Amino acid sequence: MKTRWKPAIVTALLIFSLSLSSSAQTASRDSHVHVKLISERTALIPGKTTAVGLYFKLVPGWHIYWINAGDSGEPPRVLWTLPSGITAGDIQWPTPQRITADSLVSYGYTNSVLLTVPIAVRPTFTAREATLHADVNWLVCREICIPGISKLDLKLPVSRTSRPTASSTLFRRARASLPKKLPIGWRATVSEAQEHFLLRVKTGRRLAKVSFIPRHSLQVSNDAEQKIRSMPNGITLTIRKSDELLSPIARLDGLLVLENGASYDINAPVTSKNVAQKN
Repeated sequence: MKTRWKPAIVTALLIFSLSLSSSAQTASRDSHVHVKLISERTALIPGKTTAVGLYFKLVPGWHIYWINAGDSGEPPRVLWTLPSGITAGDIQWPTPQRITADSLVSYGYTNSVLLTVPIAVRPTFTAREATLHADVNWLVCREICIPGISKLDLKLPVSRTSRPTASSTLFRRARASLPKKLPIGWRATVSEAQEHFLLRVKTGRRLAKVSFIPRHSLQVSNDAEQKIRSMPNGITLTIRKSDELLSPIARLDGLLVLENGASYDINAPVTSKNVAQKN
């Protein structure tokens, strides 16, 4: 059984002490990562949703993690403090990279990544400006992992109109890298044997190379080779189960990543091998 990295008590104390001493700012910088809170638009509009984002710029060789970190690590987390009448949605996670270190395989981001968050404003919101406050913590890793924490503020006017900011290109790129729904006509099915899941995706055309990234930890073996069988109308992946999967799962949830980097959401019910053979 692999040993998964878990924050130690010393790390928790470090984060606590940093949270006491840090003051709110728009950006945070240390020797490994620069984190900034940015907006796609110049103003918030009552009754509308505006995208803001946590922009991580990393020193080469260092990485942060996806929502499922894989064999080690923890994803960035954010706690919002917002004016009444303004709410924040969930982080929108771009397609991650597969990061290998020794025998551990993780899922995350190198160089830079924008984690976008939708900010909704009620139609009845009347203030002329709003301050969005985010308590952000993350884990940045190379050979070692270093926790980071910052209090970030973003003050935006509230108006009937707005225009794109200088950062709007980053939002367009982030949106393009989000996983997409399976195209119309594609169909994913999953059956299981004792040690493997068999993921079949019918696409109507041959796919040369794909991989599966699980959305939940401890379900599949991240470092095991995924055996690919290409067919004229799609592809079949044989995915080894995690040694730490202690009970059956109802659905296999994750991303189907194509050779060109595009990814699609997979959330398919898992049937037993015997049931699958009858269908």
